[in-house]
Amino acid sequence: MTEEKAAEPRLACYRRKRLSMKPDVRLRSMRVRTSTIIDTPPSSLWPSLCSSRMDPRIPAYFRLGIPKPVECRLPDGHGGVGARRQCVSNIGVIHQRITHWQEPEILRFQMEDTTLYFRPCVTAIAEEFLLEPVETGQTKVTRTTDITVTGVGSFAKALVMCAGMKCVHRYVFKNWARRNTEPYAGGNAAPPRASA
Repeated sequence: MTEEKAAEPRLACYRRKRLSMKPDVRLRSMRVRTSTIIDTPPSSLWPSLCSSRMDPRIPAYFRLGIPKPVECRLPDGHGGVGARRQCVSNIGVIHQRITHWQEPEILRFQMEDTTLYFRPCVTAIAEEFLLEPVETGQTKVTRTTDITVTGVGSFAKALVMCAGMKCVHRYVFKNWARRNTEPYAGGNAAPPRASA
């Protein structure tokens, strides 16, 4: 009788161990945040957030499969809460919806759909740009990206996505820094305006 009772806990532990070996299909959310100083005031930098083109240079990390940003734009021609925003890369488009528009300080938007290869495993991407004036007419710009990934190996996928997103943050900021020290027509389209 005692031997039977002693065997039960071992069986229970064995079952729990087997259950814990099931593939991890939980959602994983991770955040990427990058800040830099750009030599232009917030009011001059703001148009770049929704209407700018990147230069044709292709850094080495984009040759590894990371989508290279080409252009961000407002397909409806105006900004504001509820307006559409598109992030165009060399291999696809992320379709976004603006959720917060506080010119020239805060812009937030979230992914609605994408044609990029990570569509099956990325369930959400929410982003924020925060523009803060600093001395001598410069701007501290902070970009925050929250990524939610699902499926088997979601943690590893999230790490890869975050590493790629960090590269994108830095590349875009470097482009904006160059474009905003050159004549306006050289790098950006017409400034976006909030809809009435």
